[in-house]
Amino acid sequence: MKIRIKLIATVSELEKKYNSPCRFWLGTHLVIGVADADSMEAVLRSSENMDKSQHHTFFSDFIGGVFLAEGRHVRKHYFTFLIQLLWKFLSFFRIAEITMERSSKVWLHPNIVFNNTLLGNRKNELAASILNFVKSVIKTRRDIKTNEKQGISEAEVKSPYKKFVRPYLDSMLDYAEEEKLTEDRLALEVNDLMVAGSDTSAVASSHALVMLGMDEELQDRVYAELREIFGDSDRPATLEDLAMMTQLEMVVKETVRITCPPHMARTVERDIILPAKDRIIPTGATVYMLLYNLHRNPKYWSHPHEFHPDHFLPEYEATRPKFSYLPFSYGLRICPGYKYGVYSIKTVLSTVLRKFKVKSNLDKNNLNFRLSIMLELADGYPVSLEPRVPSE
Repeated sequence: MKIRIKLIATVSELEKKYNSPCRFWLGTHLVIGVADADSMEAVLRSSENMDKSQHHTFFSDFIGGVFLAEGRHVRKHYFTFLIQLLWKFLSFFRIAEITMERSSKVWLHPNIVFNNTLLGNRKNELAASILNFVKSVIKTRRDIKTNEKQGISEAEVKSPYKKFVRPYLDSMLDYAEEEKLTEDRLALEVNDLMVAGSDTSAVASSHALVMLGMDEELQDRVYAELREIFGDSDRPATLEDLAMMTQLEMVVKETVRITCPPHMARTVERDIILPAKDRIIPTGATVYMLLYNLHRNPKYWSHPHEFHPDHFLPEYEATRPKFSYLPFSYGLRICPGYKYGVYSIKTVLSTVLRKFKVKSNLDKNNLNFRLSIMLELADGYPVSLEPRVPSE
């Protein structure tokens, strides 16, 4: 397994060399890297250090809401997460790559410099195209709600987005009216969860299919479980069915261990005392949580660099510290849609596997990753689907 992101690879090696917690400087800014469960717990249980680091502001021109909200404002962004938006913004992937490149080059941190580079101009163009699309969706839904109030049925309103925009967008429109948000501010808030709701599930589902396609024995185990649940029926999965998919859930959890965002960062508002040797992360520093290292620490994982769903057998889960597995963060900053995400991934995978055998020609011992929001396979997700014989 190789990672092509220089900043993450460099910090990962620093932590391995000096152990967690370790100190380094990004330009003139003090950064404390942590990658062990005890330190993660000390940081994430703090109610006073929830603000994300200054580097997250590099995303602020095209997403907002809970992703960037200050800690004291996080709660009001946690609406019921019933998003039905599952399309992909292709432009977003390039923006994420540009933003990560900017984060690793301190001379590009000042806006006045970055916005006058070719890279900055390209990002601004992509961000504008995304927000214009979001605004068109918002306008469509607002028109529908206005017509409903005037007694015109939704069926009479022609809209290519109708089936995608409920009920989350209705909640956001009400919220915008209450808070008197501008159209630009509302678009940023909506885009936050539209991106999170589509990109993460799509990456995880694609990665899981590739891994299953390279491991016939594992795929057979998952399919046998699906046969036990559904038999020869072609009915859609229910929530009860999804809860019974224990083999598939282990695959999903292992997929997220490998592909989740490799890091999180917080601004330290008040000193954090770490349990290891009573070390302190001082006020004003940035605490950089290396999930990439945490999720590959041999102290917690028997096969840290392999795709090994048995990591999540109950007897092994019971032996690991709670804060050794943090793909969705923790506390008030936990991903508001993580349950939805797991259900949607299991739904996609079970639907595909019930109908097809999946094969991939990638080499599981030679996978390369690149960074968007999550870790993605640099060579894409090539799979072939072979229809299953009904008697299988």
